[in-house]
Amino acid sequence: MKLFDLHTNQVTPFFGLATAMKYIFNSDLPQIQFRFNLDSIQIQFIFNSVSIQFQFTLEVPIEIPRFVWWPKAYGYNVTM
Repeated sequence: MKLFDLHTNQVTPFFGLATAMKYIFNSDLPQIQFRFNLDSIQIQFIFNSVSIQFQFTLEVPIEIPRFVWWPKAYGYNVTM
């Protein structure tokens, strides 16, 4: 996650929100978890005993690329 933009000398909104929460709850920076679904992104901030969740719905679904791993392409030979 990009916390600081060197071109504009500004912090990103996620870092600003996390820093604000640090001072509100008087604790360390929260643990941040991201969950990507096909039509939404869920962001969860976890503090000592407090959990705050945000969910953003996407107008365009995320396309997940499919990767195929073929052992022989990398010089491995798998035999049973």
